[in-house]
Amino acid sequence: MRALNFFIFVSFFYSTSSFSCPNGYIQIPNEHKCVYAQNNSQYYPRAVRECNKLGGDVVKIENIFENSILFGLLGEYFNEAAAYIGVEKLPNGTWVYSDGARLTYTNWAPGQPTSTINATICAIIDPQTAQWRAAECSIARPFYCQIDGNQAECDPGWVYFDKTDSCYYLHVEY
Repeated sequence: MRALNFFIFVSFFYSTSSFSCPNGYIQIPNEHKCVYAQNNSQYYPRAVRECNKLGGDVVKIENIFENSILFGLLGEYFNEAAAYIGVEKLPNGTWVYSDGARLTYTNWAPGQPTSTINATICAIIDPQTAQWRAAECSIARPFYCQIDGNQAECDPGWVYFDKTDSCYYLHVEY
C-alpha cells in the first residue's frame, strides 16, 4: 500500500494594518480607498473604460468625508472644472454607482437630479458647491478613478480576505 503524503500549510498570513496606495494615486485619509485624478477629459463611457483598465471604477463617493476630499482636489487637479463621479442614471430612472451598486450616499444640489433631455445622464461634482448635478454623459470632462486599496496591498500570489483584513498565501506540498 502506497502512502500519499499530502501536506497543506496555511500558516502564512500577514495583517494589512499598514496601508499605502500605488504611485500616482491619492489615498483617502483613514480609508482603504485610492483615487487617481484623470485630467485628460473623456466622455463618461470612455472614463468608465479607462478606470476599468486600471483595475477600478469611476470614483464611488460613499460619505460626506470622501465628497469633501474630492471637492478639495478639484482645484489642484482639474483647475476648478466639474468632474464626473461614478454615479449614473439607468434607463428605469434609478441612480446607481458605475459598478451597478445602489447609492449609499448622495449630495444632490437643490432641485437635482433632473433630466429634461432624452440623453444618457451621469453625475458631476460642482466645483463651487461640492454638490452633485445631473449632466449629459456625452460631454468630455475630467474624472477620478478609484481602486480598492485592499486589492492593491497584497503581494503577488497572496489573496486578500476582507473579513479578517489580512492577506493569505496557500502552499500545497505533495
